Amino acid sequence: MTPSDIQQLAEAISANGINFPWYAYFLSAVFAAIAVYFANYLTTTASLRTTNENFESVNEQLKKTTRDTEEIKVALSGSSWLSQQQWALREKYYGELLTQLHKLYLTLVDRSEFYIQPGSEHDMTIAQDPRFIELDKRGNSALEAIRELMGPASIFLSDTTISALDKLVSDHWSVAFDSHPEEYVTKTLELVTKAKAAVLAQARKQLAHSTDAPSVGT
Repeated sequence: MTPSDIQQLAEAISANGINFPWYAYFLSAVFAAIAVYFANYLTTTASLRTTNENFESVNEQLKKTTRDTEEIKVALSGSSWLSQQQWALREKYYGELLTQLHKLYLTLVDRSEFYIQPGSEHDMTIAQDPRFIELDKRGNSALEAIRELMGPASIFLSDTTISALDKLVSDHWSVAFDSHPEEYVTKTLELVTKAKAAVLAQARKQLAHSTDAPSVGT
């Protein structure tokens, strides 16, 4: 009841005395209190319901954000792993190719020493020397290894690298088909030197950016 209601009740009691209908005002007060209680209850219940709904919504958003974050972490982790594997394979193939190119280069340098003396380029018996034959076998073995590596290496190495090796193999075939021993050694040594320089330049270029994981064929 409001202060005004209480004042009116007091005036009515004074005016009517014992005949004042106490029960009516008592019931009115009770009903008023009950009405206020239920009004407050309903307001509080609605507020709690709204709060719970907002909490559930925020909780669902948090769960979704957490899931998205974990998926992103997994994706980035997988990408990083693939990048590292690609770089490791790139390093492996460059290393193996350069090793075989250098072996081939050394066998040619050693064979060229047989032709230091003037006129020796016409000496066909040099090619029958046991050491010369052994160097020739080593050179052919290295060249064959290069040809075998080119297939899988083409997936990870640059186009420039593979082109340089293709040119070496094709030009070597032409030289080997139509050259005498001294001419073969001289011309092949030039081919291998160029191919080795090209592959080494590409290896330095790509492997220098290992953290950037350069794409294949750049």
